[in-house]
Amino acid sequence: MTAAMAGYGIGLCSNYVDASSCTRQDQVVEYADGFHADFGRRSLSVSYGPISTVKRYFSLAAVVNVTLGLDDAPQDPLEADGYWEDVESLLRSCMLESRGVETTVLLTGESASNTRFIKALKRASSPAILVVAAPETPEQFLFATSMGAAELAKRRQEGMAVCRFPSECRVQEGSEDNAGSARDDL
Repeated sequence: MTAAMAGYGIGLCSNYVDASSCTRQDQVVEYADGFHADFGRRSLSVSYGPISTVKRYFSLAAVVNVTLGLDDAPQDPLEADGYWEDVESLLRSCMLESRGVETTVLLTGESASNTRFIKALKRASSPAILVVAAPETPEQFLFATSMGAAELAKRRQEGMAVCRFPSECRVQEGSEDNAGSARDDL
């Protein structure tokens, strides 16, 4: 879920090369419920749990169903209705297990922009959903997780450029030449 969050720019420290700033920012961000659905041609996977920042989240559960990928949707319209009911049922059951009050929904995967999937998600959702992270183009659904993983790797590398060990960052805290951050300050 962290790569998806980072891919959408959610939960990232605004100044990741400043360890003090990231620590302060991390302390004031409150937890909210998060729900991540990755819908591809071969599977539907769902994870959920409280999220705050990319380093403060807890995945309470994850479900991967390899029979509910888009390639498994029947071409016959009557059979297809049953397939989409199964997709909606899986999404709803995961949302109910996660207390049913989602505030952030992250969608990824090559088939996440499918209109029937979006309809199934909306029917399965509680009315309390406040944020649905959706990209501007269908291709971004596919690459959101990869872009997030790359962003996290970049932040770890650049944040560690000056500060090689987290204890050194804490010792230097407050000094003007401290341009690095601890590995976990993303």
